[in-house]
Parts: sequence; C-alpha cells; structure tokens
Amino acid sequence: MNIIFDFDGTISDSMLPSIRHIAKWVPGVDVDEFIRGELEDFRDRTIQENLSFFKISKIRFAIMYFLYKNEMEDGVGETKIFDGMRAVLDQLSRMGHSLFIVTSHSKKNVEDFLMRNNISVFKHVYSSKALFGKHRLLKKLFLEYKTGADNSVYVGDEVRDIQACKKAGVRIISVTWGYNSKKLLERYSPDFIAESPADILELVSQMRMI
Repeated sequence: MNIIFDFDGTISDSMLPSIRHIAKWVPGVDVDEFIRGELEDFRDRTIQENLSFFKISKIRFAIMYFLYKNEMEDGVGETKIFDGMRAVLDQLSRMGHSLFIVTSHSKKNVEDFLMRNNISVFKHVYSSKALFGKHRLLKKLFLEYKTGADNSVYVGDEVRDIQACKKAGVRIISVTWGYNSKKLLERYSPDFIAESPADILELVSQMRMI
C-alpha cells in the first residue's frame, strides 16, 4: 500500500512558528496568550474562516503565506517531530508499505528535517508552492509510480487535505494533533480519524484486511 503523508501538523509540529507569523501581521495577537486562550478556537476554523475572523484579505494572506514560507527556510530547524511518529513511520516501512510525502512546504526544508531526524523511509517528497494544489501532486505521484488511488491512503491534519483527497479520489486518515481539530475535521467527513500516531498503524492494518 502507498501511504502518503502531509508534513506540517502531521509529522512536524510547526504550530508555534505559524502562530508567531500570524502575530506579526494581526494587531493585538500575543503569542503566549493566543496559545493559552485562543488556540482551540483557531483549530476549530478552516483557513477561510480564520482569514475572515482575523480580517485578512486574500491578497494580504498571499503575501503572508509567501513570507511565511521564506521564514521557514530558516526556521524549520526549530520544529520537532511529533511524539510517536518516528516509530510509526519505521513500522510502516518494515511492513513493506511505500511511504511518500505530499506537502505545500518546500521540498528542501522537508528533506533537511528528515535528514536531521535520521528519517530515511520515504521514497519521494512531492512539494507544491500552491496552498491548495495537493490533489494535483497526488495525481502526479500515481502517474509517476504507476499506481492508483485504490491502493493508497493519505495522512493529513487539515480540512484542505480532505478536500484534496476527494478531488484525487484517494482515502484519507485525518489526524487530530495538527492544525485542525477533530470537531472541524469530522464536519468534512474524512474516511478515517486517528487520534494518536499509533492509530495510523491500526487503521492501515484494517485497510489491508478489507
């Protein structure tokens, strides 16, 4: 089976750098206070809903996103792998699955992160500059590796991952420890929900028996 992972919010805990970046652009946002009091509300909203909440225009958001990606060129070193993810990745690889990453993060940053954390289980990292372009990358992966959506599952943490998978016709395991909350993810009807990295192993094992 092909198991395709998102990066930010699924493998890498990059929430803090994201909140710091928002604080630079939105008046009155204090990072510590936001994390203590507003983070769960933030996770309960989609990207579009957060733009509306913070009164950020699409043009302003495009600039923010471009600068954020540039900042992460220098700041990816401060992100950590989520507890339990390394063991899950190693186990999936030992089970014979083909592992990939499809992300809107830069390929270089992802590969640097993997090297720094001694993770070498992925066949390929697919990266898109477009925030909402993952469905195209999934289709590209299937074409290049001569495989199909029916033998694949995506693992991601956001509503946009669910939407991309529906466009690409691939199943998704939505994880609850990333940018979007379980409550929000369930509104968009993912195929599966994982509340811990270990749940991914259990769900993949169940899929193999179907």
